[in-house]
Amino acid sequence: MPDHETRMTEVFESLRGRLFAVAYGIVGGVADAEDVVQDTWIAWSGVDGGTVRDPEAYLIRMVTNRSLNALRTRQRRREAYVGPWLPEPVDTGTRPEDASVIADEVTFALMVLLEQLSPLERAAFVLREVFEVPTDEVADSLERSPAAVRQLVSRARGHLRGAARYDRDPEAQRRLGGRFVEAIRAGDIGGVLDVLAPDVVLITDGGGPVQAALRPITGPENVLRFFQGLALRYPDWSAREAVLNGLPALLVTAGDTVSAVHFGVIEGVVTDIWVVRNPEKLTGLQ
Repeated sequence: MPDHETRMTEVFESLRGRLFAVAYGIVGGVADAEDVVQDTWIAWSGVDGGTVRDPEAYLIRMVTNRSLNALRTRQRRREAYVGPWLPEPVDTGTRPEDASVIADEVTFALMVLLEQLSPLERAAFVLREVFEVPTDEVADSLERSPAAVRQLVSRARGHLRGAARYDRDPEAQRRLGGRFVEAIRAGDIGGVLDVLAPDVVLITDGGGPVQAALRPITGPENVLRFFQGLALRYPDWSAREAVLNGLPALLVTAGDTVSAVHFGVIEGVVTDIWVVRNPEKLTGLQ
């Protein structure tokens, strides 16, 4: 019969992927989420397992509390951040399988939209809507009443109505990304414009260490000029496909800088392009 320490370890490891995904959804950063999970493990290893009736609910509550603290710390860092702030992508193509399957639920488009929410709204939405944690358990995790949780989730839904519009077809993402790269490489202006929606928006996150546009770039022609400028400046640029947050994306190398490029697709055209260039947000990518 396994001893107490072995049982506690087995329980935690069986839930590690889900705990990571919950932490990532709330915090928005891979490194921060991993720190939250590690801190939770340290605390869990000191718990008397015989007093815990529902280990999953108990661990999710621990992760939620630590994630909210990490999120508030991150928001203070964000106040001094240079330029737009984008989430840190998860390399779901290379993470362990249990984490990858869960993280697939947290697309990059959803992560961008979650930035609009207050910490409590974000935590309530991630727990209840993304991971389908029962309302009573969410209430315990947030130390709020079930009615308050329902109100938080309702407000979050109102902010996130646009999330459901984005296509989640991997083949469409892969096809459009490939067409976009080939058109830029060939200097095919018409090919680029065919891929982009009339109201396309480009957001780049450099954070200060690397160059990036300090404001969103709107409109197909302006987006095209931005990428044409990069192609001229870095004629040896290259792009390869990666699976980030469960969907095909691009890792673009220009000079000594790597960027993660995500596409938001609605009805077969690219409506949003998110480019993460800050190297601090790309350390987890292979």
